[in-house]
Amino acid sequence: MDLFLAIPIVATRAYARIIQNLPIEAIVNESEQLLSHFAQSKIVSIAALRLAIRACLSSDFILGQVIKEDHRIFCLITCGIFWPAVMRNAIWAEIYRCYPGDPVPPRCDLPTLLDLCAQGHGAAQNVCRDQALMHWYQQPAIMRRVLELSLAALELPELATKGQPENLEYVRKLYALDRTELRILEVAALSGTRLDFNYFLRHLSSPSSQAMWDILAAMTCSTIRELQAALAPGATLVKSGLVQLKLLPSSQDELVQLGAVGNQFFHSKADSLEELRERMLVPLAGATLDPGDFSQLQQEIAWTVHCLGKAHEASEGGVHILIHGPSGSGKTELAKLLLQEAGLKGFQVQNLVRSGLATIDFDERIRNIYRAEALLKTHGPSALVVEHLEEVALDDLQLLIEALERVRIPTIWIGNTTQGLSASVLNRFVYHLELKAPRAHARMRMVEKLLEPVGPDAGLLYSIANGTSNSPAQIRMAAKFAKLCCDGATDSPEGPLHSALRARQRAMGEFRVPSYEESVGWDINALCLEASAPLPKILLALQHTQGATLAFHGVPGTGKTSLARHISQTLNRPLLAKRVSELSSKWIGETEKAIAAMFRQGEDENAVLLLDEGDSFLRDRRLARASWEVTQVNEMLQQMESYKGVFICATNLMEDIDAAALRRFTFKIRFLPLDFPKRTRMFARFAMGNPIAEVQTDIAQRLAKLDQLAPGDFATIRRQESVLNEHFDVSTWISELEREHAMREPHAKQRAGFL
Repeated sequence: MDLFLAIPIVATRAYARIIQNLPIEAIVNESEQLLSHFAQSKIVSIAALRLAIRACLSSDFILGQVIKEDHRIFCLITCGIFWPAVMRNAIWAEIYRCYPGDPVPPRCDLPTLLDLCAQGHGAAQNVCRDQALMHWYQQPAIMRRVLELSLAALELPELATKGQPENLEYVRKLYALDRTELRILEVAALSGTRLDFNYFLRHLSSPSSQAMWDILAAMTCSTIRELQAALAPGATLVKSGLVQLKLLPSSQDELVQLGAVGNQFFHSKADSLEELRERMLVPLAGATLDPGDFSQLQQEIAWTVHCLGKAHEASEGGVHILIHGPSGSGKTELAKLLLQEAGLKGFQVQNLVRSGLATIDFDERIRNIYRAEALLKTHGPSALVVEHLEEVALDDLQLLIEALERVRIPTIWIGNTTQGLSASVLNRFVYHLELKAPRAHARMRMVEKLLEPVGPDAGLLYSIANGTSNSPAQIRMAAKFAKLCCDGATDSPEGPLHSALRARQRAMGEFRVPSYEESVGWDINALCLEASAPLPKILLALQHTQGATLAFHGVPGTGKTSLARHISQTLNRPLLAKRVSELSSKWIGETEKAIAAMFRQGEDENAVLLLDEGDSFLRDRRLARASWEVTQVNEMLQQMESYKGVFICATNLMEDIDAAALRRFTFKIRFLPLDFPKRTRMFARFAMGNPIAEVQTDIAQRLAKLDQLAPGDFATIRRQESVLNEHFDVSTWISELEREHAMREPHAKQRAGFL
């Protein structure tokens, strides 16, 4: 306080008269180096200094608090105070007098003083603050006028954009921000990217929430009404996610902060709008398929491509396409194809990640869509692709509706199902593409193209194509794995390819369809069957009929699944295998829905539909103990009646089948254990490697006693050889078959056939 007493009151009054009448030109003209100093400074942000001084000038209370109570934040603005000569001379004299040991440049002009303060020179900052404190106590108007003059100098055109946040001008153009919106965004961006300015706002004393709004109004040169309009929930800044507003802030920096989208913009340094677009958008990869791979949708694809092309050419707004279908049906591949055919460059809408968390609220996903749209407005022929539409919750439907109304760039939305989407949502799509699994010919063509890198043989192609649960993306990844695993042309890709697909199914918790299991190697003609017509005649009839139902029944291991696979190959259709466990649900009505969906999927894929252990859904209704058992049988019977395809029900039990179900089976085929000639031929083929080789008499005699042997028993011994990695001799083969027969024999029962 000695410093203050040393300066008489008359001196401060003289300061006041001089400074009050001092024009801004006098400060600028006082040093030709002043503008170049700030123009070249890399430490100081002119924009942040302007905002800080405006905040100080918002009221005498705030200015007094900054000067009197917090030395730290006042020192932050000392590098932007343009001290008049009469005050600057006193500051330099005090620096030399009080801090003789500090290194101080010999030059004592204004740029040197400002540079010292910017570098955090303690002596310069302390004396500047003491000078301000003295004048505030004796004549507050002096300090207000000094800051007003400093602010006027900082607002000169030469310094207008110096120190602005990175990409601020790009964001202004992208979102067409007005003056108030731009200045609010500047405050939030500087607070979010500059620690010194954030520190200033965080420690700025504000007596009330209203005072915080007054400070924000002063910093943005706006009225309270303009601020409220720019920060309304539906206004551009908040709606787009550029900023977020906190209604009950604890400090000035919390009132308006950068939102998730704003953080993305202002933490991505770019030298051009194009570079910024490349950094913040993920281009959609090129299509690997062509329209021929979606033969069942060729006309719909042609219409959709034409629609997308015209929508861009005519700048039509609100053109949204929905692609929906089960997982693995190739929806993303179809989206790529549509955009490629329409001449549009596709971009994926990626989720933003905050605070290290990968889970993002749906409203933030919507803001990310708005961000992508803003970036693509001037990009040329472009479109957005939004995946996982099925994840939208009921509470988020209104956000989705608003996005469908607001987004003007062509957009393709992808989801596994439309369940949960209200009519008001679905009505806002101009077209709905339901993608079903491709039919046999198209799927074979698609798989052949995807597996081209590994050069598969015909058998491998067929087995993969019939694995209807394999999506194009999964097949492509499996092919990549197989190619990397194979060492030269001598290695077969079959093992690693099948292993990769099976491992994915296990990881996804999916049922493993046995469509590409290893063949046991027997001739289909070796099966022992009882039916109303020979098997060749039945196969010929199935090729010329629209639909038929077959009941396969008999003891386990007699070849029911193998015959179903043979029928699908003969008809050149995929085999769709289902188990009762896949369809059963503990919820009333859900099992019936699953049964209906199974038949619908079979028709969509033009598949041979195989239901294993189907007797569970065809049990005599007179034996039912609960009403839901009856409704499941009724649903099964109705679906069988109307099914337009080949349906096979395999069961080991036929005694309890409902009479109505028996009438609906076109053919009832009973599978019997192998007779003596056939089991002898199979033994020669498996054990001796030659199906026409002569079996030794003692072996034949032992085989004659094994009247319950089935093809599955031979498959079991073959698997033992594979696991043990050895080839059994004839003696071992007959011994193992006798062991299998001994385990099977106690359970063998004579059952009446239904012919």
